[in-house]
Amino acid sequence: MASGLADEKLGNKRCNLHLRIIILGAPENTYLPDRLWKAVIAPNANPIFVWQVLIQPSTKEKIRNIAGGTSGSMKNISKTGLLSLLVPKVDIAFQNRFADFVRQADKSKFELQRTIDELEVTYKSLLRENLG
Repeated sequence: MASGLADEKLGNKRCNLHLRIIILGAPENTYLPDRLWKAVIAPNANPIFVWQVLIQPSTKEKIRNIAGGTSGSMKNISKTGLLSLLVPKVDIAFQNRFADFVRQADKSKFELQRTIDELEVTYKSLLRENLG
């Protein structure tokens, strides 16, 4: 097991923030830190693969276990705690193929949803025409 995330120490110096966001849907129980961290994905890790590992139920359970705090509404997850998570070490070629599959699956879901939306509009239009 090896971590796919690499920590970068910024110290107290002012720095420009660069953010890569991958949003393919708004999942339930999204973890939101009260600060944004700069996470550098290791060169031998595909960001989409790492993201998919992080949203798996087993990983979410690990995150819940390292989250601390007394608030019942929102637990805190330290950067150190998150970076301590171990993820499977998988060949980059497989990670890239998996990421391509995720992109294609997302594209298919989007196209299917668009078709469903169009059919819903057509259905409602036909109901109005025929039931008046």
